[in-house]
Amino acid sequence: MTDFARSLRANFKLLDGGAGRIGLLRQAAFARFAELGLPTTQDEDWKYTNLAPLTQIQFAPPEEARP
Repeated sequence: MTDFARSLRANFKLLDGGAGRIGLLRQAAFARFAELGLPTTQDEDWKYTNLAPLTQIQFAPPEEARP
């Protein structure tokens, strides 16, 4: 697993899982991402789009709005 994927996983765990169907869909989507990772230029549909620069961005969930 890459540092990028580890960072996303850590941030995913910080999110409110959500109840019901939305929470289940979110979990399934993240599990699929963990399995496949980001597409690369070796994937036909992505051969002209290099997503490698995304792995250099520090993603984090937004701070909660304060009243």
